Amino acid sequence: MGDCYFLSYARIDLDEDPNGCVRRFYDDLDQQVRRRLVLKGQCGGFFDSQSTQLGERWPDALGNALRTSRALISLYSRGYFSSEYCGKEWAVFHSRAQSFEASQKKTPLLFLPILFDPPEDLVPLPAALAKIQYVQDDYPKEYRENGLRYIMVRESKKEIYQNFLDVLVGRLLRVIDTWKLPELAELPDLMEVPSAFHAPPPQQGKDPNAPCAEGSGPNCVDFVYVAARRSEVQRIKTRIEAYGEDGGMDWKPYWPELPDEIALLAQEVATKERFIYQPVSLISDLPMWIREAQKKKRIVVLLADTWTLRLPLYREMMRKYDDLEFWNSCVLIAWNQKDEDTAMHHDTLREAVRVAFINKSRSRDERRFIDGIDSPDSLRKYLGVALQKIKLEIIEISEDLRRIETGEVFHKPEIPVPA
Repeated sequence: MGDCYFLSYARIDLDEDPNGCVRRFYDDLDQQVRRRLVLKGQCGGFFDSQSTQLGERWPDALGNALRTSRALISLYSRGYFSSEYCGKEWAVFHSRAQSFEASQKKTPLLFLPILFDPPEDLVPLPAALAKIQYVQDDYPKEYRENGLRYIMVRESKKEIYQNFLDVLVGRLLRVIDTWKLPELAELPDLMEVPSAFHAPPPQQGKDPNAPCAEGSGPNCVDFVYVAARRSEVQRIKTRIEAYGEDGGMDWKPYWPELPDEIALLAQEVATKERFIYQPVSLISDLPMWIREAQKKKRIVVLLADTWTLRLPLYREMMRKYDDLEFWNSCVLIAWNQKDEDTAMHHDTLREAVRVAFINKSRSRDERRFIDGIDSPDSLRKYLGVALQKIKLEIIEISEDLRRIETGEVFHKPEIPVPA
C-alpha cells in the first residue's frame, strides 16, 4: 500500500523560511496521521527532503510516492505556482485522479490544498487549479484569512494551528477511507510531463497575444469581462452562484433575477446595435491591447463586477487601465442590488470601485465610465448608448487625423482686402 498522502511544496518555502514552517507542518501532520492510523515505525505520508533539478530523472523515492500516494496535499504559495517541478508533480497526480474518476459515479476528492500564504497573495490561481475548492468553512477563520504560515509563526495562535491540524487530519482520513486510488503502473519520464501550472490556459475569448482581428473600424467591438473565477470569489462572498469556474464571460451579473451570462447580454446589445463583436480575455497588459485596437479603430468595452474589484490582482489591472485615456474604450460597472451580499457590503464595494477607477470615477465622464448599472435593462440601455457614442467619436477623431495628415486643417481662409 502506498503512502497516505504526498506533500507537495515549493523548495523556496522550505529553504527561505527561518521559522521552518514547511518541515514543522509535515512533522506535526504526520505524527497525528501515524497515531490515528496506528502506524509504528513508518511515515504516514511522503515528504521530499531532497532537491531535484529539472532535467534529472524522478528520484526513486519521490517517483514511487507519486505513483502510489492516495491523496495530494499542496501548500499553495506564489513559489509553488511558479515552480515548474511542482507543476509536474501536480500533473502526474491529476492524471491518476482523472483516470480513477472515469470509473466512479462521483468525483473523487483527492486534492487537499492548503493556503501557505494569505489568499490575496495567491490570485490568480493557475487555470488547472480553478475548479478545486481551497477554502473550507470548517477550517479556523484566521487560517482562511491569513494562511498557514501566519498561524504557525505566532505564539498566540498555537491553539488555532492545532484546531486546523485536527480538521485537516480528519478530512485526510475520510478521503483515503472513501477513495481507494489505484497505483500508477509506470511513471512517465520527468522531461515529458508538462507543468500543469505553466501550460497555456484555455482561452474563453480571443488569444490576447494574437494580432487584432482583420475586421477594423468603429463597427467592431471587443468585450472584456472583468469577473473573477468562482474559486477566487469564494473567500470574500457567501453566495457565489453568479460566478463560473473559468470567470470572465461565465459571470451572471444579475443572478438569480436573470440567469444569463454577461457574454449573452453583451452579444444581444451588440447585435441589436449592428456591431461585429468578439470576447477578449482579460490580460495584465490590457492597455497594450487597447492601443492596438485603437489603431484599428475598434471599440473596447470593459464590463466589470464590483466583487472582483475587491481582489488585489484585478484591482491593480484596472488601476493601470484607469491611469490612461483611450478614445476607443469605456468601462461599465454592473451592480446587483438584489443580491444580499451586495446590499450588505454596498459601502465596501463602492470603495473598491473608487480605488480601482480613482481617475475615471472622479471625472464623471459617461463616455468613459458608467457606474451603478443595477438591472439588465439598464445594462442594455447604457451599453447600447456607449457603443454608439464611441463609434461617433472614433469617426470624428479619424476625420480630424485625416485632415491633419493631409494638411487640410492648416489652410488659412483668404480674407478679401478692401481696395
